[in-house]
Amino acid sequence: MMDGYDEDLITSMLSHLNPDNLRLTLIAQGYNYDRFAKWYDTPYTIRTFSDEQKEKWHSNHISPTLVLPEQNPYISYQLKPLNVESPDKHLPEMIQELAGFRLWHCQDTEFKVPKGMIFVAIDSPHSVSSVENIVKSRVSVEMLLESINEDAYQAEIAGLSYNLYAHQGGFTLKLSGFNEKLHLLMDLILEKFRDRSFKPERFDIIKTQLLRGWRNAAQNKPISQLYNAMTGILQPNNPPYDQMIVALESLEVSELPPFIEKVMSELHVEMFVYGNWHKEQTFSLAETIKDALRVEEQTYEESTRPLMLLDKAGSKSFEFNCDHQDSAVLVYFQSFETGPENIALYTFAHHLMSSVFFNELRTKQQLGYMVGSGNLPLNRHPGLIFYVQSPLAGPDLLVEAIDDFLNAFFLILLELSDAEFQESKQGLIAQVEEPDANLRARAQRFWISIGNKDTEFMQRQKVAARLKKMDRSDMVKFIVEKLKPRTSDRLIMHSCGLLILTNASLMKTVQLSMWMHFAKEGWNTSDLLQFMKATFNQ
Repeated sequence: MMDGYDEDLITSMLSHLNPDNLRLTLIAQGYNYDRFAKWYDTPYTIRTFSDEQKEKWHSNHISPTLVLPEQNPYISYQLKPLNVESPDKHLPEMIQELAGFRLWHCQDTEFKVPKGMIFVAIDSPHSVSSVENIVKSRVSVEMLLESINEDAYQAEIAGLSYNLYAHQGGFTLKLSGFNEKLHLLMDLILEKFRDRSFKPERFDIIKTQLLRGWRNAAQNKPISQLYNAMTGILQPNNPPYDQMIVALESLEVSELPPFIEKVMSELHVEMFVYGNWHKEQTFSLAETIKDALRVEEQTYEESTRPLMLLDKAGSKSFEFNCDHQDSAVLVYFQSFETGPENIALYTFAHHLMSSVFFNELRTKQQLGYMVGSGNLPLNRHPGLIFYVQSPLAGPDLLVEAIDDFLNAFFLILLELSDAEFQESKQGLIAQVEEPDANLRARAQRFWISIGNKDTEFMQRQKVAARLKKMDRSDMVKFIVEKLKPRTSDRLIMHSCGLLILTNASLMKTVQLSMWMHFAKEGWNTSDLLQFMKATFNQ
C-alpha cells in the first residue's frame, strides 16, 4: 500500500473492518472486574459482545453525528506571493507612531512565500509592578490560551499558529503562517480577549497546574535552581518560583477582572508585521489591534525592564538551599556597557573558553557531571556564566577551581598559535554572519532588534566587524581586566549539597571526640592544635 494506489488491496483490507473482527477496549473507573494482571495486579475483565450489540453494529444505520466537518475557514487559497511594493526596502520601517502605539512593517523580498508573522508587544507597567501582579499576568494568559485552544484547532491544522506569553514588560502575542487568513486567527484571539470570562472551575484547574509546575521546578537540579534564583536577583520583573508560589496560593479568581481593567488603562503597544503583506494591509491589521485594546481614559507608558548592575560591585556571593545531595556553583560576569564591542568581547571569550573549561573541570579534574559555561545576555547587557554541579566537592572547592581556571586562561591564550587563534575567530564570525534560514528566522531577528532598540538593524554586522578587528592582545586584556577573580565584578550563587553537609558534620564529630580523648590524656592545647591541623589539614 505504501508503494502506490491499489484499489483491490484497499477494498480487501477494508472488508476485514467489521464487527466480527472487532476487539473493543474500554479503560474506565467504576466497573466490576474479576481478573488481575500477573505482574502489576491491575484489575480487568473480558466479556463477549451481546447479541443486541452485534445486531446493532451489523445494521446499516449511520449515526447523524457522524458527518463531515464544515469547511475550514482558515485554509488559504492565495498561494502566490504579492508583488513587491518597494524592491529597495529590505529592513523594517516604522510606518506609524502614535501616543502609546508604534507600528513596524517590512515586506519579505527574499524568501517569497505566502506567509508572514505578526508580533504585538503590550507593555503594561501595572502588570509587572509586583510579584502578585506578575502572577496574575501569567494566570490571565493561561486562562486566555485555554479559552482559545478548542476554537483555534482548525486554524492550526490549516498551517496557522499563535503564542501568547507574559514577560518582564507585559505580554506578547505572536502569530505566524499563511498570511491570507492570519487576520481571522487574530480576530478570534481578540474576540476571546474582549469576551474574557474568568470561570472559577477553569481558574482552579489552571491554578493547580501552575502550582504543580512551579513546585516541581523548585525541585529541579541545583544548577537550574541557582539560575532561577540568580535571574530573580538580577531581574526584579522575573521573580523566582518560591515567591510566585506564595503569591499564587492566595490568589482568588475575583481578583483577575479588576486587574485586567487596570492593565488596559495604562499600556504601550509595539507591533511588527513581516512577510507577504503590503503596507496598507499592515495598517488594516493595526487598526484591528488598536480597536481591541482601546479603553476610555487610557494612558500610555512603556514598562521598564530593570536589571541589577554589577559595575564596581566586586564579588557578591549568595547561598541558596537546594535540598539536594549535590553541591553547585554558578558564577556570573556582567558587562556594564551594551555596545557591539562588548557583545563581541563576551561572545568571543565564551567561544574560546567553553570547551577548555569543560575539559579542565569535567574531564581532567572530574569535579562533577554537570560542568559548562554560557553566553548570557540579560536585558541587552552581555554576560558570561560558569557552572559546576558536583556530588564530590563543596562550594568552596568549586569556586576555587573556577577561579584557578580564570586566573590561568590568559596563559592558555598566549600558548595558542596564530593559526589556531584565527581559526577560532573565523569560526565565530561565520556563526554571527550566518544568513537567516527562512522567513521565520528573519522575522524573529528583526523583532529582537526592535525590542533591543536597534532601529538600524545592524547589530549583527557591527559585532562581526568588531570581531574581525580583534586580536589576541584584546582578549588577553579583557580576560585579565574583567574576568580575573581578584578584580572582577561578579555574582556567585552556591549551594552546599546534603552529602557534603553530612560528611562535614561527621568530620566535626570525629574531631571533637579525638580532642576530648587526647585532652583527657593530658595533651596541652598547643600540641592538640598542631596535631589536629596535621591530621585534618586544617
